[in-house]
Amino acid sequence: MPRMYGMTDHGAHAPFLKVPAATVIPMPEDLSFLAGAAISCSAGTAFEALMRVNPSGKDTIAVFGQGPVGLATSQIAAGLGARVIALDVNPERLELAKRIGADVVLNPDKIDAAEALRDLTGGRGADYVIETSGVSSARSEGIDALRPWGKILLLAGGSALEFGDVDLITTRQIGIEGSWTFSSVSQAECARFVVEKNIHLDALYTHTWSIEQAAEGYERFAKQTDGKAALVF
Repeated sequence: MPRMYGMTDHGAHAPFLKVPAATVIPMPEDLSFLAGAAISCSAGTAFEALMRVNPSGKDTIAVFGQGPVGLATSQIAAGLGARVIALDVNPERLELAKRIGADVVLNPDKIDAAEALRDLTGGRGADYVIETSGVSSARSEGIDALRPWGKILLLAGGSALEFGDVDLITTRQIGIEGSWTFSSVSQAECARFVVEKNIHLDALYTHTWSIEQAAEGYERFAKQTDGKAALVF
């Protein structure tokens, strides 16, 4: 395992954190510290995944799950010019996704997600699906919603990958790819992109807490009903 802050090494729940110089990149002056924190986590993960497909204005991207990574994916995909369809079972997160750039929001608990995505694309299906929820049913629905030669990117761990008959993959020549974290090079590219495109990553945050409020913050965050959150010193 590589060294990972918050997992194999101590995380940043402190005013200062000692890190190897090679892991540090310059932060653009026009970037807020909250935006920088997002790039070092959810937005960086989203950017790395999106660069694997490099979407443009001709593409429709369905983003399953609108937690911090999913919201960042929706926002950055919109910044790349793609048509973004955001899916989540939480109405507050869907509302936030709409505010930060999603063209359409859908609740899979209330509709057949794959059928709705085909309807929204004239029966063709989404060009790309980004799955960030870690829910097995979302992965199968995402695969079902893809156009021929489409691709699904899996960003979340946990649960099984289930898609029924393998012909669903082979006959439509669907691509399945995993994407996890990012490099320092990608992180720097993401920072430049966010500044140049004037993407307001601060909008991903719905809550901030002081270190003294950490227990309260984690209790709220564990409910998985809000956007991104941060401890601010």
